[in-house]
Amino acid sequence: MNFARLQPVFAPDGAGGGGASGAASAPSGGGALSAAGGAGGAAAGSAAAGAAAGAAGAGGSGVAAAGGPIGAGGAAEGSGGWKAPDFLPEHLRGADPLETLSKTASDWKAMRDRVASMPTPGKAEADYVFKPGEKAAPFLGNLANDPAVAVAQKAALAAKLSPQQFGEFTTAFYDMLAESGTLAKPYSAAEEVAKLAGPEHRFSTLEQQQAAIAPMLNEAFEFVQGLRRTNVLDDGARDALLRQLDTADGARLVSSLAKAFSAQGARGLALGGQAQPAGGGVSKDGLRAAMRDPRFDSDPAYRAKVQADYRNFYG
Repeated sequence: MNFARLQPVFAPDGAGGGGASGAASAPSGGGALSAAGGAGGAAAGSAAAGAAAGAAGAGGSGVAAAGGPIGAGGAAEGSGGWKAPDFLPEHLRGADPLETLSKTASDWKAMRDRVASMPTPGKAEADYVFKPGEKAAPFLGNLANDPAVAVAQKAALAAKLSPQQFGEFTTAFYDMLAESGTLAKPYSAAEEVAKLAGPEHRFSTLEQQQAAIAPMLNEAFEFVQGLRRTNVLDDGARDALLRQLDTADGARLVSSLAKAFSAQGARGLALGGQAQPAGGGVSKDGLRAAMRDPRFDSDPAYRAKVQADYRNFYG
């Protein structure tokens, strides 16, 4: 049997040309059947090829047709189908969801970084420490027990400042006060003693300077106390005058008043320095002795007499 006739039928191109070849090579007498077979093969081959081509064409067409709407749909979404939520700020809106997400993530990270770098408030008043700068330190002295610092710490805690903010602000604030001349130097008893003792005692020790000024201070003190005992001054006025003895200038002031009262009396001072005669032969030393007498505190009559003598002497 000759299988060559069947081979073209299964040819890959399915063209059916083998049928024509078979018809051409068919022997006479059986040519009709063979020719028909050949024609049938050609027809079948053509039909198969047509079907394959049609299927391929239809498939390609189908894919292309299907791809068209998909591509078209994507283009439509990018050009206007995407809409960001209304609550989203304008600077976070993108042309598509991915760009919007990217902007939102970047903005969120920046916000988190800012929050992380924000100062943290202190938890207790002791967290707020004030360290004076070089300019203000000479004016402030020891601040360990300064009530103003305690108040500032309490205010800083209430205002939720960070310890760093408190320290930077107070240091700068007091340095500026020192530069402007607003701050006065802290009180120094040793400096006041040296100033009151005068230049002649500048090389003396502190104890020697204190011994030199003791008579002046004692006389001024007794003068103020005498004014209170005779009711010339009340307690508040006496205390205010005694506070003057804490400074060199104040001590000189009170000492000068004591000498003026002793020499001329208050009436003499009121009349422009014209001395008035002291009554009853009372002397300054006599008044001092009378006020030190225990009867001054225990005997109302004696105290009243001494007070009268004091007023008469000083006017």
